[in-house]
Amino acid sequence: METTKRASNNGGHCGTDADGKIRMSKPFAVGLAVLFVGATVAVGLLVYNFADPVGGGNDDSVLATTMSPSTALSPQLLKDVRLPTHLKPLMYDVRLLPFVEEAKDWRIDGYVKVYMSCTSPGRNVTLHLLEIVVDESSIIVENVDTGARIPVTDIGYDKARQFMTVNLGEDLRPGMQYSLEIGKFDAVLNDKLAGFYRSKYEHQGSIR
Repeated sequence: METTKRASNNGGHCGTDADGKIRMSKPFAVGLAVLFVGATVAVGLLVYNFADPVGGGNDDSVLATTMSPSTALSPQLLKDVRLPTHLKPLMYDVRLLPFVEEAKDWRIDGYVKVYMSCTSPGRNVTLHLLEIVVDESSIIVENVDTGARIPVTDIGYDKARQFMTVNLGEDLRPGMQYSLEIGKFDAVLNDKLAGFYRSKYEHQGSIR
């Protein structure tokens, strides 16, 4: 004898059919989906607004824990190593005397005179300097147009940016030409492939 089960409709929204499968009306299914999405969004908002950052602390600590070392900016990259623009170099007179044959410490005696044009008011002359010892008493700054010497008040060094700054007792005037002379400086003929350096090579079995 064959029997037939009627689906229980629970008011027409949800029930089971003759095979025991759950059946629900389309409006009821849509309502459940909306309820699920709403609950998910609510939980996400609660976590975002009230949960503590990883490791505790403020937003900065979160950035610190998520930023990889490769993205962190090195302080050296933020330094401005360009020279001031109120002076424009025109010509360099450089004389270098390396002691090679009798070298013990690979010393160099040097002299330099830089000719410059002043483009805007300034009160110093700044040069790049690295591993050079300057005889500060030999520094002379002159107005090339008038021949007058400009008094030097003091000399400062910025090792991080490799600057030597010669501060002056009076302003440099735009349109005039000036010279900076360093009568004596000492340096080392280095083997670092930088600046004025020493090197060697092998030729037919001998080092030269």
